[in-house]
Amino acid sequence: MRYLAAFLLGVMAGMALVVPVASRRVELLEIERRVLQSDLDDARRKLKDLEEARSRWQASPVVRAVSVKVSNVSDRSLRLRLEERLKPLVAELVGREVRRLDPVLIGAVFADRTLRVGDKEYVPVLRQAFVGEEILFVVEAREVANRRQPAAELRHAHGWE
Repeated sequence: MRYLAAFLLGVMAGMALVVPVASRRVELLEIERRVLQSDLDDARRKLKDLEEARSRWQASPVVRAVSVKVSNVSDRSLRLRLEERLKPLVAELVGREVRRLDPVLIGAVFADRTLRVGDKEYVPVLRQAFVGEEILFVVEAREVANRRQPAAELRHAHGWE
């Protein structure tokens, strides 16, 4: 009876140690799955847009891909959620002629936007845009400290424009 009790105690202690380790691994795998799913969705969208662009192909190059990278967020999960929220803002550029893109409009895509992720709000600030057949937007996401102050006023007050 004593051996059975010791054995059961060992099994329960082992399970108690394995659950936190396994749950962290599952969380990391879920984040990785979301990253891969986002990449797959982007690739499918790009393929569809390229097929449409091919049908109306012209002599000038067209935008084949658009991507958004948030540069100042180290939390991978938060960065992914912010990038997922920003990608639809620029997705319609795929398939357009590069020479007909308006640089002023491209620069203003993220202006006066506020993104809500969880219980926090972020203001995207465009830092760089590399324009060609593939467009890369490098964006900083600034957390809004006072939710009562509109995003445009906040950016102006802090000189973020």
